[in-house]
Amino acid sequence: MKTLYLGLGSNVGDRGANLKRAVALLAPEILVTEISPVYETKPMYTIDQSNFLNGVCEATTELSAWQVFEKIKMIEKKMGEHEHNAPRVIDLDLLLYGDEIIDSPELTIPHAGLRERDFVLKPLCDITSELREPISGKTMCELWEALPQESRSIVGLAHDVR
Repeated sequence: MKTLYLGLGSNVGDRGANLKRAVALLAPEILVTEISPVYETKPMYTIDQSNFLNGVCEATTELSAWQVFEKIKMIEKKMGEHEHNAPRVIDLDLLLYGDEIIDSPELTIPHAGLRERDFVLKPLCDITSELREPISGKTMCELWEALPQESRSIVGLAHDVR
């Protein structure tokens, strides 16, 4: 069994319900063991859109990283396709998969945006303060604390999706 971490985001419709539905659709192949608090966040990159709800879940699976990637892309498509950095019903990102490092055009682990996104790092800190990013060796909390204040997008705590 591998432990993995998924980023969860939604800024269209009933955002909390969208996150809950996406988590439910991970089963039975991906067993969610922990869900972070959910934060309301300003959009990054394309800022002319509604705020997001973002969180992270910890899970275990026997699937390979590639199979997990395929599963989350299927869930995104089932819940509503979206363009890159556009408003979305659900956005799922494979952030970490054990301590594996994968660098391909389709899949990068750790996730390419992990170190710059407070809406990912803060929920990871909430789940486990000692989790280390496999390339730098720094904890997620060390990475979060090192983010410049002006790059932070969290505007408040929303609600749990547990």
